[in-house]
Amino acid sequence: MAANLPELGNITYLKNLDLSRRDYTVKVRVTRLWKMFLVDEEVDMYSLQGTTVQANVLRRRFARFEHVLNESDRYFIVRPTIGLNESKYKYVQSQTKLGLNYDTHIYPCNDYSGPLYGFSFTNFKGIVDQTFPDNQPLDVIGFVANVGEPKKFKTQKGKETKKLNVIVQDLEMQKIYLLLWDSYTDMILEHWENREQDGIIVIILQFATAKYFGKSSYVNSSYNVSKFFINSEIDEITAFRNSLLLNSAGSSSSTQSSNISGMYLSMYDDYVVRSEFNNIAEVNIQQVKSVVIVGTVRLIPQDVPWYYLACRSCKRKVTKKTPQNNQAVGVLVDQEDICECKTETCNNNVVHYLQRLKVPLTVQDSTGTVFLTLFDREACGLLKTTGSALIEKYGSDNGDTPAEFEALVGKSEKGQQF
Repeated sequence: MAANLPELGNITYLKNLDLSRRDYTVKVRVTRLWKMFLVDEEVDMYSLQGTTVQANVLRRRFARFEHVLNESDRYFIVRPTIGLNESKYKYVQSQTKLGLNYDTHIYPCNDYSGPLYGFSFTNFKGIVDQTFPDNQPLDVIGFVANVGEPKKFKTQKGKETKKLNVIVQDLEMQKIYLLLWDSYTDMILEHWENREQDGIIVIILQFATAKYFGKSSYVNSSYNVSKFFINSEIDEITAFRNSLLLNSAGSSSSTQSSNISGMYLSMYDDYVVRSEFNNIAEVNIQQVKSVVIVGTVRLIPQDVPWYYLACRSCKRKVTKKTPQNNQAVGVLVDQEDICECKTETCNNNVVHYLQRLKVPLTVQDSTGTVFLTLFDREACGLLKTTGSALIEKYGSDNGDTPAEFEALVGKSEKGQQF
C-alpha cells in the first residue's frame, strides 16, 4: 500500500523481470483501470496497464489496493508476483502479467518520464489485409469518414445494449470498420451530428481487438477496457489532424482530396450557398448576428494577446484566480496557476485549462477594414502548429507576436463574424 517512500534500490525494467526472484521494484504509469467478471461471478478485479504489462488484484485483496491506484498516476511497485497471461482476450502483447499480492507495496512516483497514454498504433493496412493477428490488442487512430445506424438488442442475459459501425480512415486513406458498443455509440453520434461545426472528427480507440469475418475486417471495442478519444486536446490527435490537413493540401489524388473536403461540404453550403455576403462597410458591429465577409489579411496587429486559457471541459475562456481567493475543490491544480470557469456547465469550478490560439487579424476589402480574430481550430489548421507549441517557443507572457502569423498576411479569406 502507499506509504512514505523508503529506499527502493535499483529499478527493474518490465522486460527484464525474472521468474526466479521477487525482490524487485518496477516503475510504471497506470494507463487503464477496469473491473472484470469471471465465470459469471462478480469477482471484482482491477487491472493496471503499464507500458507493456497487465496486472491484477484479486477480490480478496481489493480493499487493500482500492484507494491506492488511480488512472494516469505513476507508481513504484515493490515485490509484485509474475503469472501467465492466459486470457483469451489480451490487452497487451506480453505473455506474462503482474499480480499485486499480500506483500506487494505501492508508492507514488514523481519522476516518471514515460508517455501519458502509452499508445501503440497499428497500421490500417495490416488490418485490411488481415495480416494482423485476430483477437490481438491494438490501438488505432484515424478520422471518421461515415457512421452507420445504431442497432439496439438484448444480450443473452437480457441486458439492453447497442452497437454502431463506423468507417475510419488513416493518413494513407486506408479504410477500416470500428464496431462500437454502448456509451461509445452515443459519443460518436453526438460528434457526427455536429460535424458541420466541428469539422474533421479524429478518434483514437485504445485497447481494442481485431475481428475478421470472411473478407470483412473490424476493430472491436472491448467491454469496460477500451478507451475512446474523440477530438481530444492531446498531442497525438493534434499531430494527426495537422498531418491530414497538410497531406490533403498537397495531394494530387482526387480521391484523397474529396475524402477530406467532404467533411466540409455542409459547412461550405452554410457559408457560401445559404449565407448572404456582406461588404465590410455593411457590417453593423452594434448588431449581434451572423454575417459572411470576404477579404484579404493585411496586417497582424502587435501587442495584442494572441492566445487565451480555455476550459478543458467546455472550451470557454477561464479566469485566473489567486490561491487565497479560491476555495473551490474537486480538482488538483498548481496553487500558483488556478483557473475558474464561469459557464453554466462548469458553474465556477476550478478547472484544468488549455492554451488556445486567438490570432488577431486586420482584414480589408474594397469598402474598408475590420479587426477579426482567428480562433484555435482554424488557426491551427492554417498554421500547421498548436497554441502550446507557440507558447513554448515564444513564452507565456502574451507579448511578442509569433513570426508564424505573418504567413497569413496577403491571404484572401472568407470569414464569419458574429
